[in-house]
Amino acid sequence: MNKFLLSWFAFLAACTLSWGQTAPPETPQQETLLKPTVRHSFYVAPSLLLSRWQEHSGLMLGGKAAWVVNKKIGLGVAGYGLIS
Repeated sequence: MNKFLLSWFAFLAACTLSWGQTAPPETPQQETLLKPTVRHSFYVAPSLLLSRWQEHSGLMLGGKAAWVVNKKIGLGVAGYGLIS
């Protein structure tokens, strides 16, 4: 009986806390990914990684490059080469 009451009160507490997290209703606004003024940016970053494969350590040198649109989407590539 005690386990039942404890679990029932835990359930009610969880429901009460979840009601406090709801946002007030707002008028929905249409949001598009690409706005009329599109901001483009680009980044290049070098990388140095330490890897372990078949009981041997290896040092990998490489980099990343990406084109970023509106600070939301990034399209890019990354490449690494084993140097040790």
